[in-house]
Amino acid sequence: MTRSELLATIQGLSPENDSNLKFANLLKSRLLEHGIVPDDALEIVGCISFDFSNIPEDDDLLSEVATEYADYCKKVYDKLWIHGLMSRKLYPRMFNRMFLKVDG
Repeated sequence: MTRSELLATIQGLSPENDSNLKFANLLKSRLLEHGIVPDDALEIVGCISFDFSNIPEDDDLLSEVATEYADYCKKVYDKLWIHGLMSRKLYPRMFNRMFLKVDG
């Protein structure tokens, strides 16, 4: 990539859309409700791959998916704790099991 191409690419970037930010916030909240400490909750949310940009921000689906995935994450978190594997280096592998997206 040339210097001008790089600058053009950066200028074309836009912030994350509101639906994705809402999902991330909902997921973090659900993880906290499960008793996962705030720093770990943020790390977990940060390593999960998702794109709900095609879902309206006020759609209940975002909340439903956040609740279900938080339940899964709590199970994983507890297993890691039991086995003494509480290293954030493992989080991307353990928590990011699928790309979360709804087509259409």
